[in-house]
Amino acid sequence: YHSGDTVLTQQLMKDVRAYSPIDIACIPINGIDEERRQRGIIGNMDCRNAAYFSNQIQAELTIPLHYDMVQKNGENPLIFASYMQEMYPGAKYHILQLGERMLI
Repeated sequence: YHSGDTVLTQQLMKDVRAYSPIDIACIPINGIDEERRQRGIIGNMDCRNAAYFSNQIQAELTIPLHYDMVQKNGENPLIFASYMQEMYPGAKYHILQLGERMLI
């Protein structure tokens, strides 16, 4: 599952759960806040929403995305990792390095 740009909604969870469990979930984590809204950036899930969503759709592996592609619209993927470890111990995730190739 590759969500593309999206925010967490009950409808999204319902729709994706219909296909659960998900082998791999690629989810944006760069978030949304008032500063971004004022700059016209629609935004995406934040780290916590992405971790929660991953858990709710029973993702076997989660890959956070969109955290370093646009200047001043990033997020620290280690926050995502910390949240996954704290809230969903044992859940698998992988943080890609810029330019990293992952064969599945």
